[in-house]
Amino acid sequence: MENITENNEIELNTQKDFDAILLKFLLHEPFFSHIVRCMRKEMTYSIPTAGVSCANGDIVLYWNPNFLSKLTTKKVFGLLKHECYHLIYQHVTSRKQDPHLMWNIATDLAINSTIPKSELPDGGLIPGERCIEVENSYAPEKAQQLSDFIASLPKGKSSEWYMEIIMSSDENQELIKEMFTPPSLEDLLEQVMVTVAAMVMETAMVTVMMKATKATNPEKVHVLDLTIILMMNHHLLVTRQWLTLKLRILSKKQQTVVIDQKTGAA
Repeated sequence: MENITENNEIELNTQKDFDAILLKFLLHEPFFSHIVRCMRKEMTYSIPTAGVSCANGDIVLYWNPNFLSKLTTKKVFGLLKHECYHLIYQHVTSRKQDPHLMWNIATDLAINSTIPKSELPDGGLIPGERCIEVENSYAPEKAQQLSDFIASLPKGKSSEWYMEIIMSSDENQELIKEMFTPPSLEDLLEQVMVTVAAMVMETAMVTVMMKATKATNPEKVHVLDLTIILMMNHHLLVTRQWLTLKLRILSKKQQTVVIDQKTGAA
């Protein structure tokens, strides 16, 4: 049997590529493979990773080829096992709880307690472990608090246990909402307008300073002009970087919400 401990990423760009991986999965994980065989597989770019849904008697496994192609075979197998566990543990059917986002986090914590870390894609939420993806977030202080919370949790508890812990703290719920819920377009635009308004005010103040310098100390006008140019270039650079980061965050977090809304679990 083929060794699946290799660290090379695999090519998963078509349904045919995915079917080839599922054949290997059958040889290594016959129990989970039987469950996957009962699912309709749908390649999609509308979700960032993978997920399962269960509605109207139809069980669907969604998978994003861009994400899976970045994983080793071993981690793809771990991801497939993770999705199977959502069905095995009835997370998307009779045991499903609301609010969905909190339940999604709770079920991920329970499932990832049972799968070796070496088999999970990077960034998964594991009780007792700090989340690297969270700690590299756009809001480091809040992300650190959430990472500390996840690291403080014991492994091996049920989804209901993790859900109760999450729901017992308004602070933890707010942290989860902030880190996993995208800002609205209106909020983003408001932040952009505030930044632009600040730039306009600072530019106006520089203009006033230049006029004052011309009136009181004309020989230093050229030095001030150079200072203004450097200041404005700095403002433009910082603002462009800030806007780029905000747009990336909005895009990424909107994708996260798509998977939460489209699938029963992430």
